[in-house]
Amino acid sequence: MSTESPLRHFRVLEKIRRKSGIADVLPLEPPKKMKKDIHMFEMPAHAARESMLSSGSGFNNYRGLYNLAIIALLAFGVRLVLENIRKYGLLIRPATAVDVFMTPEALWGFFLILSLNVYILTALFVEKAAARETIGPRVARLLHWTNVIACMAVANSLILVIHPPPLVSFFALFETAIVWMKLISYVAVNQHYREKMQLENANKHSRRGSFSNKTADVRTLRRRQTSAKKEGGVDGAANGNGDAHQHQKQQQQHEHSHRHDHEGGRNGKHSRQGSTGKHKRGGSDGASAAIAKEHGGGGGDGHQHHKQKQEKPRPLVYPENLSTKNIYMYMLFPTLCYEIEFPRTPRVRVRFLIRRIIEVVFLFAVIVTLAQQWVMPTVENTFKDGADPSLYHLIDRTLKLSVPNNIIWLCMFYFYFHSFLNAIGELLRFADRQFYRDWWNATSISYFWKNWNIPVHKWAVRHVYRPLTSQGYTRTQAMVVVFMFSAVMHEVLVSVPLGLFRMWSFLAMLAQVPLAALTDKFLVGTPYGNVVVWSSVFFGQPMAIMLYVQAYLLRQREQQLEAAAAAVGDGL
Repeated sequence: MSTESPLRHFRVLEKIRRKSGIADVLPLEPPKKMKKDIHMFEMPAHAARESMLSSGSGFNNYRGLYNLAIIALLAFGVRLVLENIRKYGLLIRPATAVDVFMTPEALWGFFLILSLNVYILTALFVEKAAARETIGPRVARLLHWTNVIACMAVANSLILVIHPPPLVSFFALFETAIVWMKLISYVAVNQHYREKMQLENANKHSRRGSFSNKTADVRTLRRRQTSAKKEGGVDGAANGNGDAHQHQKQQQQHEHSHRHDHEGGRNGKHSRQGSTGKHKRGGSDGASAAIAKEHGGGGGDGHQHHKQKQEKPRPLVYPENLSTKNIYMYMLFPTLCYEIEFPRTPRVRVRFLIRRIIEVVFLFAVIVTLAQQWVMPTVENTFKDGADPSLYHLIDRTLKLSVPNNIIWLCMFYFYFHSFLNAIGELLRFADRQFYRDWWNATSISYFWKNWNIPVHKWAVRHVYRPLTSQGYTRTQAMVVVFMFSAVMHEVLVSVPLGLFRMWSFLAMLAQVPLAALTDKFLVGTPYGNVVVWSSVFFGQPMAIMLYVQAYLLRQREQQLEAAAAAVGDGL
């Protein structure tokens, strides 16, 4: 009854309002209880709407599905771990990862790393000699690039001749490549500042020569005035002498101001000489007191102002940066691009450093565990029969290897680019910590390569890409050269430690050029581009590992057969 009473009153009132014509001008809102009844029985139950999973709905919150995918991935990973332990047993041997570096052949790897100091100090001494102009610029350039080429050539030659363990060879060659790239940047940047300094010195000498010419002009004018005085009489001599005296006074004022500026620029501080141009160190004559009073408002205030100025840190300039401390700090900093001065943090954050060190230790243990327990048995079982596996078998093993390989790759990325480099940067107070950007969101191959390894990208842009574009090459040509350089470095870092050259890594890197062009043109900014990027990472790396390991194991098997045949021949 209470529900129908407001409805009856509302309808009667609405009927009266319609007859009087007021309802169209001032519509009457029904009561709240009445609204509920109308929504339930009279309002439409349907409207034009898209399904949430349709692209036109505008819905993009899939957090619950992401959580489900993570749970499913964890369950799948746990099942694989249990299956792996049931099939192979517990294969984790942390000591074997250390024993590799304790063999006599591994000492050559440590020798190669220690020998890098020779190239570092050679670059420093050559640059010092060039800065002092003890050697010419051409000789300096020849010595620098000979030193840089020898750094990489000697390391590769020794590894190919001595054959240390592949893991030791890789770490030694990896460190050599880092120092090699650092030396190239060190030589190029210091050469730029050296040429700039020499150009400024040449300009100073030219200004000094123009000052000498003006002094000679004054002397010539004096001689002419003396001859005019002797020949022209008293009046003419007086007029000429008055004009000459005025001109001579102006020349002396100009001469004094030019000498004052020149000595001030050379010494890097205010000149304190008097009108005679003589400067006495530690003196307190009237001229120096007048200059101090003019600049500082009094002798004591001027001295205090000068002292405050000296207390401020002065920026380091060439050739003051040519020191052993400067070059070795650069070699330790987590960067490949040299600067005379680097941005520094005011202090070391101890808690941040401890967290990074704990991450380094933990992730190293995870990487060793996954490699020994998961990757190595899979690879060894693929080629244990001695015969080349079929294409179906290779595809099956590649897909089986893709999961642990990418987990290890992601752990290595976090281990090196975040934990290790941040620990080094924090310990040395190196302020620039942008070692990577959001490469995981890349929708094109080019964006991936630009953002997953920022130190190498900066170095390639600074010392390969921009020098080529400044010489008139197009951006596409410069990009191809950068990819070719990266392809060569990848091939060297893989093939030289293994002692075999198959060019698979080189060709895989070159294949990134057309793939980058396709994704930049058609897929950039779309989810499909990100799928292409992750697919190339997810399937490309395990396939390369299978190919190189197969070639390495086949070569080892051939060497064992040759050694066995030689032993049998010696026994007969």
